[in-house]
Amino acid sequence: MIGNQFILDVLVETDFAKASESDNLVQTVNYESIYKVCTEVMAQRVKLLEKVAESICSKLKDLHPDIQLITVKVRKSNPPFGGDVAYALIELTHDYSIKE
Repeated sequence: MIGNQFILDVLVETDFAKASESDNLVQTVNYESIYKVCTEVMAQRVKLLEKVAESICSKLKDLHPDIQLITVKVRKSNPPFGGDVAYALIELTHDYSIKE
């Protein structure tokens, strides 16, 4: 019911060797696609910041299977806690380089 501002930080790690040699966008993770995923996820109404971060990680991994690590930070500015709080923050990391 209360609108809010959110700040996202998305860190993606992958092997950029081919892209850095070829200068070809197809051989890397496209920043525009990361932004699009984040925009789509943020347009959905959810209750938890954790759900937002998990959805972003999942969709990015589906879109770019070569991603080795994703870290998503979600900050909610001025959360309604009844006091002067700058933001609430969660951070979620998925390390896909670790084989189970």
